[in-house]
Amino acid sequence: MITYWLCRTVALLPLPVKYGLSATIAFLLRHVFRYRAKVIDTNLRNAFPERDAEWRRYTTARFYRQFADVTMEIVHASRMNLADFKRRVTVEGIDELDRLTENRTRSVIVLTIHLGNWEWMMHAANAHGDISIDPVYKRLRNAGAERFAYEVRSQFGGEPILMEKQVGGAAKGSCSGFADESYRTCTGADLGAATGHAGGSGGARPWKLRSAGGREVAAAAE
Repeated sequence: MITYWLCRTVALLPLPVKYGLSATIAFLLRHVFRYRAKVIDTNLRNAFPERDAEWRRYTTARFYRQFADVTMEIVHASRMNLADFKRRVTVEGIDELDRLTENRTRSVIVLTIHLGNWEWMMHAANAHGDISIDPVYKRLRNAGAERFAYEVRSQFGGEPILMEKQVGGAAKGSCSGFADESYRTCTGADLGAATGHAGGSGGARPWKLRSAGGREVAAAAE
């Protein structure tokens, strides 16, 4: 659990100090550990074949810095309250969400991607719209990091849903909503891969999504 207590210790530092640390971390990841260097270069070549080597080097440097910044921000999230998230993150479209859920009498599944700071986005939606979110996630390999991430994601009442145990092997289907007494939103790009788009079932077999605690939170019909 060294990683867990390291995260807890770093979390005590002010955010500007964390951003200072992220610059050092980005440098080490890029130039010393060369973290996924070949994967990053290959992906950039494949996605942007028209770009030259100088652009790839610049973009790679930006990736490492953004990756380190987001990591520090996730650590910092453990000491933030909802007012902090509301002040730092702008959320648009709450009125559309209210319309689609018929003024929150029905539940929805929101699919997102790992763009920007997805952890702050989740808590900001809670802060702006009073929405308790159950995030779908994949277990982290490091037990300490997994414990810390779970605590950060559940600190405002959400119940993280472990994807590989609850959704693994599920066929594509149309989402019919949450079987829950309270209004919750399930978020996670990986859920889209497991359930398919919400517009049609394509003859898929029914499936149910359960939280780590066993509570049924979503289902899909044929």
